[in-house]
Amino acid sequence: MTQKPNSKSAGRLRRLCPNGIRKYRKESGLGQKDLAFRMGHKSVAMVSRYENGITPSFENLTALEFALQVSYRLLYRDFATRIAAEVRKRRELLHRSANP
Repeated sequence: MTQKPNSKSAGRLRRLCPNGIRKYRKESGLGQKDLAFRMGHKSVAMVSRYENGITPSFENLTALEFALQVSYRLLYRDFATRIAAEVRKRRELLHRSANP
């Protein structure tokens, strides 16, 4: 049986997702207000939160992709690369400790 993460740990995880939203927004020549408008938001608060690492809902991620004309894979590529590097490093450490 799997356990659901408590809200505190889930909240921490949501804040640990660096992304390229700010980079692609600036490359597109958009301000936060412009991006919020294209996404259908009335304020820039959510755009700011997404740029600071809060993970958007599926609907908002789709709106971001459409507004920026960028795939979600590009928005989160750096984060995925860092995770993959950390996993490789930990596997190597485990392998070395298991085979002295």
